[in-house]
Amino acid sequence: MGKSGKEWKRGGFVMATEAEYSNDVALDLWGKMADMKLQEGQRVKASIDVSSREHEGRWYTQAKAWKVEVLTDETTGSAPPPPAPDMGNDDFDLF
Repeated sequence: MGKSGKEWKRGGFVMATEAEYSNDVALDLWGKMADMKLQEGQRVKASIDVSSREHEGRWYTQAKAWKVEVLTDETTGSAPPPPAPDMGNDDFDLF
């Protein structure tokens, strides 16, 4: 519960960048954004804030998405990329 008495929701997803050497990035969603339903394989554009904090001598970093746009062929102007090969790694499911 927040200070205002409203319940806070938290969710998130993992996305892969489209860089030459792709990185997986876990993004947190808060409030109304936590209700966003994404499908595995959907292309999205995320606007994020990255922050770090220190606690008992250790540093923790959080990437929080404040805007997520689901991309379509019309918004990108190109065909979607081919599906990624199955590498047998299920560690990065939506949560």
